[in-house]
Amino acid sequence: MTNINLMPPVLLAKKKIQWRNILVIVILSAFVILIGFLWSNQLLEVKKKEEKLEGLKADIVKLQPYLTEIKAIEVEIEELRKRIAIITQLDKDRFIWAKLFDHMTNCLAQGVWLESLTNPSGKDLQITGKAMDNFSVANYMLKLMESQVFTNITIANINNIMIDKYPARSFQLSCTHNI
Repeated sequence: MTNINLMPPVLLAKKKIQWRNILVIVILSAFVILIGFLWSNQLLEVKKKEEKLEGLKADIVKLQPYLTEIKAIEVEIEELRKRIAIITQLDKDRFIWAKLFDHMTNCLAQGVWLESLTNPSGKDLQITGKAMDNFSVANYMLKLMESQVFTNITIANINNIMIDKYPARSFQLSCTHNI
C-alpha cells in the first residue's frame, strides 16, 4: 500500500516548524523546571546549613562559661606543673648537699673547723675554715683528695690569725665535687 500525502508542501513545512517549536518549548520548559528544582534544592540546603549554624552558635553561647572555666583550670594546671618542677629540682639538690656535708665532715682533721661552704657555679665549691696549724689544713686537703668525691682541690689562700691569744690559720679551699 502506498501512502499519498495530498497536503501542499507549504503546510507540511509549517507543520514541521510547529512540531519543532513545540519540541524546543518542551525542552526549554524542562530545562527551566530542572534549574528551578536545583535552585530550590540549593536554597533548602542553605537554609538547613544556616539553621545548623544558628544551633551551633547557641551551643557556643551555652558552653562559653564552661570554656572560661576550662581555660582557668588549664592555667592553674600549668602553674602547678611549674611548682612541681621546682619542688622536684629542690628535692633532688637536697640529697646532693646532704651527701656533700657527710663526706666533708668525714674528712675533717683534728684541729680544723669549717665556717662556710659556697657553690659559685655548677659543681665548684669554695670551703672556708680555720685550723690550728698548716699541718691540719694539709691533712684536711689530703683526706678530701682521698675521698674521691672531691677533685681539683687547691688552696685559694691561707692567713695567720689569732684566736684568743692562740695562733691559728684561716684558709679557703677550692674544689669540684662528683656527686
